[in-house]
Amino acid sequence: MRSVIEREGLLNGVVKGIAYGFAGWTIYGVSELGLSLAVQLSQHPMMRLVEWQWHSIFALLGACAVAGIILGAISGVVLTSIRPGFFAQNPWVMPSITIVGAFLIQIARSRPVSAAEYVALAVTIVLGIAFSAAVISERWSLRIAFLAPPWIVSAMILAAPFAGRLLRSRPWIWRATLVPLAPVLIFLCALSYARVRAAGHLRRGQMAAVAGYAISMFMALQSGASIARANQVSSPRPNILLITMDTVRADHLSLYGYERETTPRLSEFARSATLYKRAIAVSDHTLPTHASIFTGLYPDWHGAMMSASAHPVRQPLRPGVVTVAEVLKSNGYWTGESAANYAFLDSSFGLTRGFGVSEISRPVHLTGAGEGLYILDAAKELLSRWTDVEDFERPYLRATDITESAQTLIDQAGASRQPFFLFLNYMDAHTPYAPGAPFDTMFPGSDPKFRPQFSLHESNAGQNALSPEQKLYIVSQYDAGIAAEDSAIDGLIRFLRDRKIYDNTLIVITGDHGEGFLEHGLLEHDLGVVYQTHVHVPLLIKYPRQHEARISDELVSQVDLMPTMLENAGITSPRGLQGRSLLHPPANPRNIVLAVGRQTINGNNLVRGTRRAIFTGSWKLVTWTFGPPELYDLASDPGEIRNLYDQDNSLVIELSKQLANFVSAIPAQKLRPSSADPAMLDRLKSLGYVQ
Repeated sequence: MRSVIEREGLLNGVVKGIAYGFAGWTIYGVSELGLSLAVQLSQHPMMRLVEWQWHSIFALLGACAVAGIILGAISGVVLTSIRPGFFAQNPWVMPSITIVGAFLIQIARSRPVSAAEYVALAVTIVLGIAFSAAVISERWSLRIAFLAPPWIVSAMILAAPFAGRLLRSRPWIWRATLVPLAPVLIFLCALSYARVRAAGHLRRGQMAAVAGYAISMFMALQSGASIARANQVSSPRPNILLITMDTVRADHLSLYGYERETTPRLSEFARSATLYKRAIAVSDHTLPTHASIFTGLYPDWHGAMMSASAHPVRQPLRPGVVTVAEVLKSNGYWTGESAANYAFLDSSFGLTRGFGVSEISRPVHLTGAGEGLYILDAAKELLSRWTDVEDFERPYLRATDITESAQTLIDQAGASRQPFFLFLNYMDAHTPYAPGAPFDTMFPGSDPKFRPQFSLHESNAGQNALSPEQKLYIVSQYDAGIAAEDSAIDGLIRFLRDRKIYDNTLIVITGDHGEGFLEHGLLEHDLGVVYQTHVHVPLLIKYPRQHEARISDELVSQVDLMPTMLENAGITSPRGLQGRSLLHPPANPRNIVLAVGRQTINGNNLVRGTRRAIFTGSWKLVTWTFGPPELYDLASDPGEIRNLYDQDNSLVIELSKQLANFVSAIPAQKLRPSSADPAMLDRLKSLGYVQ
């Protein structure tokens, strides 16, 4: 009989352990996540909780709940064996002591980087000692019972880190005073509540409090607005849709002959559009290329590029430089944009000039101690052993998000009864190469569970060679990102057809720059190089009422896009543009196209100084301030393997002279660095632009 009673008691302890473990760990997960999101959304207006992130959120909270169940069952067995009546006396100590232990391990693993985290470490140690004493001593169990509920524990150990984040822009004296005070205030509030309740002034309602606490943490995390479908108004002036596929090089599109079927939808679109086979980006970096697209000027003229200095600084668009959006808006166009590249396409660098509606946002962070995610970060690591967790790490919006935003903006434009100019930027092919399902498993080399650990900067400096497995994986995900954009753009084109405005819309689809995969010993972009891997970009233009496929072998540049868009709108281009319209190409093809690459990082001899490229026909001359010149015949050597440079060659002499004339005409520059505030640095770091 006694053994039966003991077994029943043990079973009862396990059941209670599971129940309280599940509840306690879920409460902690909601607390950590809710506080993190609240701080992020309050401090970064650009951030938002995106619909596809809810799957990741529930996965994280589910992992917490499972951990609570497992640890609860174990603790139930142990505590029932040691103290049979423990659960009846203080049931919340068990989940709280496991939470404290897990937090202590995780914060120690991540190594505290701020005084606030050291305060949290100290608070956690104190709570761990107190709860351990409660397990051993009945007297201590009663004394610290008011601290045991998981919402109190969560608040105490998270108070200092989140106070530090809220106060990081305040003077140090504020942080030094208020950060240590935060957990003390939580302690005093909990103590006061316990005393008032013990006096009989409050009724018991713990489960209601738990439910209310959880619900409050989820409130206001998601907001959305809908706009009614507006009837589109036929206008004699064409609508203009400009799309940039961030980081997409031409030779990775099946449309350009790539062996993988990355762009089947764009290939279909090209049947009624013009394909430009030799489009050249002005640089290998998002800022100057988009500025050239928007202004019709080369980077040295519009100024939005790296400064030529020992310590490179990204500069904004020069004051007084007119953008295509400004011209179109002043001529009666509705102007709007939606961009995934929040680091360079927001107002900080002047590229939003002229846009009446600007939707540039980024997803909230769901991982990283830097955002106050400690145990949840460990939960993500555990989940990565069994499932794909790339959505946890994606720093930018998906292609589908941009397309949905575009559809809303087009309906807004329809309500205005004006022709529209809409700019869109897709970013799925950019690092960290997280295209999402179903695209992430489309090509050989993909593995949802594989996460290559590599440093772009170390690889480019030759300090950490990329393994064949890593390269295969990276390229597979890069190509998958292009496929994701291809699908999303197709959805937008079908939307235009549905709205019956496709025929009267000028559609320009291009890349801002390319991407290196060690073809010249360099990985990624934003390096200041002008190889074809980095400057040969796709360009598709569907002119209004175009219904047949055309192919152009003409050498064209991004500076040609502004005059092309304006001529289609019947607007005279501002004086001084360096590009020309592609709508009516001259009988004699243009003579030259130019590209420039500026040093963006220090400490790497491969990417020092300034590189310039001048193109004519199939020839390309490259000069470098820290290395020998290069000459390539791209018709026979598209991979730029054979350097044919000879200083006595008549072509070299002529191209060198033209390039020298171009450089001598560059206007004097005054350094106007964009302010590198903490928010901007955070944006640049999240996309890998700075260390």
